[in-house]
Amino acid sequence: MGHCNNSFHVRHRLVDEFVRFHIGSSCPCSVSNCVCGSCTDAILRPEVRSRQEAFVRLRTVPFVSALEDQSCVPRSSILTETFGVLKQNQHPIELLIQRSSKEFAEVLERQSTTLEKAIAEHEKRYRREPPPEFDKWFKYAKSQRSPIIDDYDSIMESLGPCWEVSPAQFRRNVDLALERPDAFYSFTIKDGSFGDYNTVAKMLADVRQDLPDVTLTINALDEPRVILPTDRPDSALSDGIPFHDLTHRNALSVITRPCGWQDSAPVQPARKPIASHGLLFVQSLRDAKNICRHPEYKRMHGMFSLPATLLYTDAFIPLFTSAKFPTFGDVLLPTPFYIKVEDSYEGDDDYPHGNWRIHHRQRFVTAANHLEPTTNTFLSEVRLGVWKPYKSQEILSQLYHVQFTSLTQCEDGDCEAEKEYFHMGKWDEGSAGFKHRFIFDLDSNSYSGRFHNLLKSHSLIMKQTLFREGHDERLFPRIYYVPISLNLDELPETPKTEEDGD
Repeated sequence: MGHCNNSFHVRHRLVDEFVRFHIGSSCPCSVSNCVCGSCTDAILRPEVRSRQEAFVRLRTVPFVSALEDQSCVPRSSILTETFGVLKQNQHPIELLIQRSSKEFAEVLERQSTTLEKAIAEHEKRYRREPPPEFDKWFKYAKSQRSPIIDDYDSIMESLGPCWEVSPAQFRRNVDLALERPDAFYSFTIKDGSFGDYNTVAKMLADVRQDLPDVTLTINALDEPRVILPTDRPDSALSDGIPFHDLTHRNALSVITRPCGWQDSAPVQPARKPIASHGLLFVQSLRDAKNICRHPEYKRMHGMFSLPATLLYTDAFIPLFTSAKFPTFGDVLLPTPFYIKVEDSYEGDDDYPHGNWRIHHRQRFVTAANHLEPTTNTFLSEVRLGVWKPYKSQEILSQLYHVQFTSLTQCEDGDCEAEKEYFHMGKWDEGSAGFKHRFIFDLDSNSYSGRFHNLLKSHSLIMKQTLFREGHDERLFPRIYYVPISLNLDELPETPKTEEDGD
């Protein structure tokens, strides 16, 4: 027997919803069974039986922070070996974990191993040659042991409108955008040097000598800015770029304007849905974030009814932003907030005006504290493998520690009404959440800049968001975190399932 040292920052989190089971930083195992700090024979204990055995076996999939060493990836053979353990008629969460595990394994298995294969795959998938000096990028990705080599879907989707813009108009639009220093800032690279050393420069520091001379236009606000235009992106802009301000105004019609023509585009066939017994578990992250297919969202998220800021244009600008709805044409860039975080995770923090009631944060605090007499839906296993929904006013607020500690960006009348309704709580250190088994992360004015930092912890992260980010195709739901619908319909059942599994 040897030791498989957890030399990388590995977190075992896959099925914490069900089994309170922790593997230490080092565990005895045969070296051949080590998966970057995780040990299969230490996990597959003989005393574990029946349904929980399946949960524990799936837990051989380790978590690796997206900001840390990427060489720690699960062996696909171990992933696929677990599929035979799980049987039909399981709890929907179990089945969703199984499906996500299989898809994750398949993505890792099909990645190119040589430059020649990566080039061929890029040309086949995206019908264009890789960008110049792709060989240098491939070499760098390999040196960083990146498990993902071939997948650029979100990048190509973001850059799609760029292919229709002439180089001259492209440069002209950038110059026009930079005439608005209140809304954008530029980031310049010339001869391998940065015009300003900030968090963007920090992200690019390792490859600065290989970057071309370029000026990037970067969004200075939280919210995305470019509503996809209905006319050609290369339309001439002779009199400057028109901007429209919907700050603290209803923005639903503008945000969803592109839905009319977007919905006519071909849609990727949906996977066979998993029986959810009436609960709205997130089964497709892409569909859950598609605001055009969910008109009910208009009364569930503050971005639609009262955005903190929304200074937008429907003229095409190659604008880099950190997160967006699918109706926006901004180009996704990893957020600097994932590098600069105020309440950083430390290992010793771990666990041993008007319609404010329909805003997403207010709805979550209301639900978690049972401030309204709500009837929730739960699932009960009436006999082995047979699940039935039941309604209950069971109060689960004892499972949550959720509160507002202050209120900003609201009108005076609304602020007073919210303070009276929510009863402001005592302010906690940001790191206090790491002592809890579950941490809930949700959108703020736009995306949450806390997400990557939370993923470093031992806590199970439940995540609710409508925003698309550059990591969406890499951070698989139910492998790295548990997605929660905007409806919050499944929220009471999710932590209850974990408690029942103890």
